[in-house]
Parts: sequence; C-alpha cells; structure tokens
Amino acid sequence: MELLRTEKDVFTNEEILQALEDYEEQTVPKLDKLWAYYAAKNKKILERKPVDQNNPDNKTVVSYGRKLVNTFQGYAYRPGYVTYKSENEKYIEELRLTFRKNNERVKTSRVGRDTGVYGVAYERLYLAKPDGAGLGEATDIRFVNVDPRQMIVYYDYAPEPKKMLAIHFFRVNDDLFKVEVLYHTTRIFYDRVKSGGKFGWELNQTKVEENWFEEIPVVDYFMGDERIGIIEPVLTLIDDYDLLTSDSMNEFDRFSNAYLLLKGFTMTA
Repeated sequence: MELLRTEKDVFTNEEILQALEDYEEQTVPKLDKLWAYYAAKNKKILERKPVDQNNPDNKTVVSYGRKLVNTFQGYAYRPGYVTYKSENEKYIEELRLTFRKNNERVKTSRVGRDTGVYGVAYERLYLAKPDGAGLGEATDIRFVNVDPRQMIVYYDYAPEPKKMLAIHFFRVNDDLFKVEVLYHTTRIFYDRVKSGGKFGWELNQTKVEENWFEEIPVVDYFMGDERIGIIEPVLTLIDDYDLLTSDSMNEFDRFSNAYLLLKGFTMTA
C-alpha cells in the first residue's frame, strides 16, 4: 500500500474531496479484494463463467488466505504475547490500567489480522469520560481499531516520515458519508453529501473540536517497509488452488454421471 505524502498542514474542501475520491477509486478496491480472499470469497473462482452449461461447474474456494493470516495472527499477536517493559513502574501501572479499560489484548490481535490482510493497520485514539464520571472530571484515553478502508493518512517528505493529517470517513447511506479530518490541534467534522458538483459530492462542515493530543491521534502499523500483507504475494497461487480443486471436482462429477453404452454384443448364459 502506497505511502501518501503532502507538504500541507491543512486541506481545503476540494482537496479533501479529491483525497476521498482517489482513495475510493484506487485503494479501496484493492483492499476489498484482499479482504475477500481472507473471508474465503475469492472472486476469481466464484465469478468464473461456465464454458458449457451442461457440464459440472464446481466453484470450490480454498481458504488459504485466511489460514495464512490466522496462523500469523495466532503466533505473533495472540492475546498476552506482546508485553511492555519500563524501569518506571508508575508508568507501567498506568499503561496496564489503560490497556484493561481498552481491552488491549483483543485490539492488538486485530492489528495483527489487519496487517496480515492489508499490510497496514490503524488504531484511533480518543478521550472518553469514565463510567459514572461527572462534568469536569478526568477523562480516559481510549483507542479503537479502524478499518484501513475508512482511514487515509498523509505523511511529510522527511526521511523518517511523520503524520501530517488523517481523514477518517464512513458511509451512513448511499447519499451521506461522515467525515472527520484530524489535524495536530483540531478535529473538523463534515457531512459528505451527494451533489452535482465536480466530484458528485460536497462537504458541509458540522463542527470543530480541539485535538487535545496535539498530534495526529492515529497509530499506524506496517507489514515491513513495503506495507504488503501476507495474502497479496500469493494471490495467483490461491487462484490456482481454487482452479485445480474446482476442476478436479468437475471431473469427478462427470465420471459419476457417466453411462457405458455397448452395441452389437449378445449376452449368453
């Protein structure tokens, strides 16, 4: 997955719409395809057209992509496998408390799944009041996994790139998306609605909030510098497995349905 870069600290509405359009057209279909292979819904075999309607047409999906990711996730990211150490015991205790409130073991395991499938994974940080807290009381740091198909992150051009901004978006219905643009000091919320403009959409700002983290509140995880997951390099191999398995079953069905016709023979006692 390509690393997106920019020199800008702030995007205009048109630049946000352009970023969303580019991501939806160029990146999301690739990620959808990888997820389909993880979910054992391999489109190449499932959408194969039969050559002859009278012949068997098995479409057997080999869930090799799922097996690869689950094996990687189970070994490298199984709950409790990842640990944290520091000489500052107070810091470690606060970290443990934050992790317990966030069900960290499960979310870390999901990070392993997403990096295995997509090559990238994202966690979104936010502030929330503890249960039963009143007005003005302290807030907790919370984090949640975000589907890479719903997050666009831009980095600068430094040798070790730093995050410049992030766009978190999700579909409400066919005519409405919720969009949140995360900057270092602010969070700007929009409704992306259908229109007759250049992009077929327009942005309507709904509110602005302060970003108390004072940095982009998104944690990114990469599968190596190439940001390539486990499934992508073996897509053609999985397709071959599907084809061989399906056609083997087709041959078996043909044999099961075959009849032997003998002519010119006389049966004698």
